[in-house]
Amino acid sequence: MANTSNNIPIFPLNIRTICLLKIIGNTNACLKPFRQAFPSAAQPVENKKYIIPPKNHLTSPRRHSAANPPPLPVPYHNLTTAMPPKLIIFDWDGTLADTTFPIILTMQHAFAECGLDIPAEAAVRPLIGKSLAGIIHTLAPDLPAERIEHIAYVYTRSYLNPNNQNMKLFSDAVACLNTLKTQGYWLAVATGKGRTGLNQAIAQTGTAGYWLATRCASECPPKPAPDMVWEICDELGLTPAEALVVGDTVYDLDMAANAKARAVGVATGAHTIDQLQSAPHLAILKCLSELPGFLDTLK
Repeated sequence: MANTSNNIPIFPLNIRTICLLKIIGNTNACLKPFRQAFPSAAQPVENKKYIIPPKNHLTSPRRHSAANPPPLPVPYHNLTTAMPPKLIIFDWDGTLADTTFPIILTMQHAFAECGLDIPAEAAVRPLIGKSLAGIIHTLAPDLPAERIEHIAYVYTRSYLNPNNQNMKLFSDAVACLNTLKTQGYWLAVATGKGRTGLNQAIAQTGTAGYWLATRCASECPPKPAPDMVWEICDELGLTPAEALVVGDTVYDLDMAANAKARAVGVATGAHTIDQLQSAPHLAILKCLSELPGFLDTLK
């Protein structure tokens, strides 16, 4: 019988009984005297699994669709005095690789082979950085989905032809990557290319050893949706605030802003300095060789 001295219940449970009850897993019986003394205590949930709360967007990237479009670029707050980034996420075409003209020529070839009017260079250039299907749809908005898919196939077949020799890094790209890697930065790629195209580009340029993570438009919603940044950060156990996106188009900079990451533009690819300055950014650099010095100013 329980003795309540100073309102402290004392239960005459034999220690051997308690151990036996624990061994056979009957913890409810073991705790019965306690629950009788404190009926308001929380009761265990019987025969139910624990419910794990959903992860937030930093660890479980959102998927976007026509019904759930990505958010518009947010006002860019000044993060220049925040902690320096740990992760640098590079765009590929026009940022690391001098591929602007090969992309334009291949797109013109694909349209010609499919019997369509050849788009002008000035029409194709501003679209570089979008997904392949997005570029084709913008150039020919009246085409049905199956025609767009066929043009994309013709483009990819031609662009990935190793005889074209169209994959060349900018002259300062490797030196920049070496410097950043030596300084301890983590490096990744977020590109509008497909997975096959990126894998081939990495193999042709011998840069596989630099990247801790890569994401493509064939795996995530295309830029400026933030998903590529979110998924890379999720894979590496970081938050977007610890990342810096480097790209040559406003799509790269807007992607960073949508992901709540920082961004730096490089005027080496499809978009001009004036175009880049219209998007959220910490700085607009003339070339990649200026990036290590700029990062030093954030330390």
